[in-house]
Amino acid sequence: MRQIHIVPIVILLSLMAFGGYLFFATNLLAPPQKHEILMKVKGLEKYKLNHNGKEWNFFQEVKPYNLVYVGFVNCPDVCPLTLGQTASAMSKLPGYKQSKIRVLFVSVDHEADTPDSVARYAKNFNEDFIGLTGTKEQISDFVGAIGAQYFKRETPKSSQVYNYAHSDRLFILDQQANLIATIYRAHNADQILGELKKIF
Repeated sequence: MRQIHIVPIVILLSLMAFGGYLFFATNLLAPPQKHEILMKVKGLEKYKLNHNGKEWNFFQEVKPYNLVYVGFVNCPDVCPLTLGQTASAMSKLPGYKQSKIRVLFVSVDHEADTPDSVARYAKNFNEDFIGLTGTKEQISDFVGAIGAQYFKRETPKSSQVYNYAHSDRLFILDQQANLIATIYRAHNADQILGELKKIF
């Protein structure tokens, strides 16, 4: 009479079941990656800015998704519009998604905008928004690294002696400082919300 070796069969079946579980967990349960890397931003680990009078670096308390907007406190139109609509879009996200996002407002007006005024300005839109500034060189380094642009314009006929032309775009970086998306003219909360849902 042939003997049936039950133990090896049980072990084999267990291994097959475990392998099937690993495949299922890896391919079906894991959340899909919805974004591609547009640009690997270099140098952010060495570029410093100022937040509330303290030295700040991009990788301090970095989040999975970091929304960066470049502007200045006395900006009359697109800055308050974009930050306000970003705050509105954030409020429509569930809490667990909000916790994965950090919003950074970088002022390019190193002459007029102090660390305190920029921090207060950003918090006017959302208590968690971070307002940043720095020296002319620090700002240029950081802004240039993420692909944004700005320049100073003299406006002698205006109540403001000068203002700044700057990129009207939200730059979205992941926690490794890779640029994964940009939102051009982010002037509508639903537009911003739609773009965020595409990446996570």
